Amino acid sequence: MFCASFAPAITFGGLLGKYTNEKIGILETLMAQCICGVLWGIFAVQPLMIMSATGPVLVFEVSLYAFCTNLNIDFLTVRLYAGLWVLVISIITVAVDGSRMLRYVTRFTEDIFASLISVIFIAESLRFLYQVLKYAIVIFINYYYY
Repeated sequence: MFCASFAPAITFGGLLGKYTNEKIGILETLMAQCICGVLWGIFAVQPLMIMSATGPVLVFEVSLYAFCTNLNIDFLTVRLYAGLWVLVISIITVAVDGSRMLRYVTRFTEDIFASLISVIFIAESLRFLYQVLKYAIVIFINYYYY
C-alpha cells in the first residue's frame, strides 16, 4: 500500500514542481497525501483508500498556474480560493444528496481518467528522454578503444 501511494505522489509532485516553478512540489504533495490519508482513514473508516494527485489534478494545476502567470496574479492565493470553492461545492453536494448522481458515472469515465494518467506518464517520459538525447554529449565509440 505504501509503494502504491508513494510512487505516484513523487512523480506527480515532481511534475507539479516543474510546471509551477516549485510553488507546489514533491514535499507539498507528500504532506497533503499524508494528511488527507490519515484524516480519511480516521473519519471515513476506509483506511485503504489512496488519496493522491492524479492526471486531471496535474492538468488543472498547470492550467491554473499558466492562467495566473499570464494575468500576473499570485498562484497560491488563487489556489486557496479554488480549494475553498471546491469545499463549498462539496458541502452543497452532500446537503442535497448529490451522491445519487454517481449511478450515471460508468466504467467508461473511469477508463478515460486512467488513460489520461497513462498518457501523461508516457508523454513526460518521452519528453525527458528527448531532452536527454538532445543535450547529451555523445563521443564517437572508437574513442574508448584506443
